[in-house]
Amino acid sequence: GVLVPMIKTAEQAQAIVAATRYPPEGIRGFGPLRASHYTMDYGDYLARCNDNVLVVLMLETREAIDDLEAITEVPGVDAMYMGLWDLSLSYGLNPMKMPFPELDAAIERALEVGRKNNVAMGIGTGSPQELRQRMDQGFRFMVYGTDYSLLSGAARQGIAEFRR
Repeated sequence: GVLVPMIKTAEQAQAIVAATRYPPEGIRGFGPLRASHYTMDYGDYLARCNDNVLVVLMLETREAIDDLEAITEVPGVDAMYMGLWDLSLSYGLNPMKMPFPELDAAIERALEVGRKNNVAMGIGTGSPQELRQRMDQGFRFMVYGTDYSLLSGAARQGIAEFRR
């Protein structure tokens, strides 16, 4: 699968989906070494590959929020992931001061449009409580922390314990 940042329009979404599919559904070039078990499974791979691609677009711009209905109607868009920091910046807001009513409204709209068009909406979370809250809110594509945030959090906890 692919996770593509900074989507703004349905036309971009269409181009991305086309780039992930082999003809006649798309424009992708052939060359799947590992995916075809180093050419041992070309036939099986080619028969199934267009149906086995996950396309996730990052919802990080005001333009994407404005074109969200059309973006989620593009066949082949499986999920959208909300990048709240970049979305804040696109609204002229300081992401260090989240939450914002504008983003809350964008989140609710994204969830509603995603449900309507059968596109999973995703978001990052930083705690088990936030994970549960976002799941209850309707998100179905979840990221729990990042490798660096989880590692640095564990390091900070260890250092604090050592100092005690």
